[in-house]
Parts: sequence; structure tokens; C-alpha cells
Amino acid sequence: MKTQGVTEWTDQSIVPNVFIGGKHISGSDAIMEKHRAGKPVPLLTEAGAIANASAQL
Repeated sequence: MKTQGVTEWTDQSIVPNVFIGGKHISGSDAIMEKHRAGKPVPLLTEAGAIANASAQL
């Protein structure tokens, strides 16, 4: 699905797009690659979406 509004915000014309902490991260394919590499965890922690592992000790 293509939407003009998403293109204006993200420079990507396909949805879904992933936003973390109000920042555009990427489209769904790219976020899955980042997930496999463990890259979204620091972004999610910074955004307060998951607890910091050291805070749980």
C-alpha cells in the first residue's frame, strides 16, 4: 500500500514504517534486519519502551 503522507514524513512510499520514540527508523523489511542484529534494543530502551537491563539488577 502506498500513501502520500507517509512518503512526506519518511521518504518511503510503502507501509508499514516503524517509529521509535517519535523517530522514523525504517520500513518493515529493514527493521527486521535491524532486529536480527540487535539494533532496535538501544532505541527502545532510550525511548522508554523497554527497561534498561542494568536497572533490573
